[in-house]
Amino acid sequence: MRERFYRMMDKRARREENEREHAEDRKARKLRKKQERQKPRERVDETRLEAEPEGSTIASGRRDAVVAKRALREATVLGVDRTRVEIDLEGERCFARRHPRLVSIVAGDVVQISTAVDGAHRAEELLPRRTLLSREDPARPGRPKPVAANLDLGVVTIPADRPRWGLVERIRAALRSGGIDAAVVLTKIDMVADGAFDEQLQAFEADGLPSFAVSAVDGRGIAALRAAIAGRSCAFLGHSGAGKSSLANALDPDTERRTGAVRRGDSKGRHTTSRSLLTVLADGTRILDTPGIRAFGLVE
Repeated sequence: MRERFYRMMDKRARREENEREHAEDRKARKLRKKQERQKPRERVDETRLEAEPEGSTIASGRRDAVVAKRALREATVLGVDRTRVEIDLEGERCFARRHPRLVSIVAGDVVQISTAVDGAHRAEELLPRRTLLSREDPARPGRPKPVAANLDLGVVTIPADRPRWGLVERIRAALRSGGIDAAVVLTKIDMVADGAFDEQLQAFEADGLPSFAVSAVDGRGIAALRAAIAGRSCAFLGHSGAGKSSLANALDPDTERRTGAVRRGDSKGRHTTSRSLLTVLADGTRILDTPGIRAFGLVE
């Protein structure tokens, strides 16, 4: 009986000792956690942060904090691709990724650019636009689709071999709505008789619409047009095959744009220009060559 009593007392003593050890371990763990919380936060490694994919946890919140501390620089958008933009950053032509929230950037926009430690650029913010040219979105009827931003002048190009004058008033209305001046250029006058469309051009002039007749082949009218757009940001707008790229090449020989022949059957173009591209001339003139327009719908 006495031996059984001693065994019970020994068992109780060991249990109490184990409970004291567990309590001390819990207390020590709580103390370590408290000390960890009181430690200063480690600086984010920007090199590792920039390497993280866009959708990762670390990238979603902490990358923006790092970007906010980094100096942002302004750049002009020259062209837009699916996931990146071509920019003029302090005189240098380069590419930058787009922030996911920037879904409607167009050529001519001014954006704020961040530069990572590895030299990669990213467009972070879109700055307010002075002017904006929009048209009806073919994929979403009734909704506007930005075409170009910060333009001073929109030049409607009409080919003399197949003039479609109705386009002039539609584009002119869209330009006026966006706060942009308009002009008309009759191209390919080397393909028609001299003065064939003087009456129509005079009617535009009388209506306050500057008009020019030019030929990129023999150079007629190019000097007068160059003087009219000097120092301004202008876009050439018109149907495919209207000679927009050839005209831009005549005004800016240093940047050779790709051109193509028209079809023999209907004299229509083949959409040689696939995206809008803005170039800056030595005198500061900006020329935006745009893809051919099949239809130009207006929206409120």
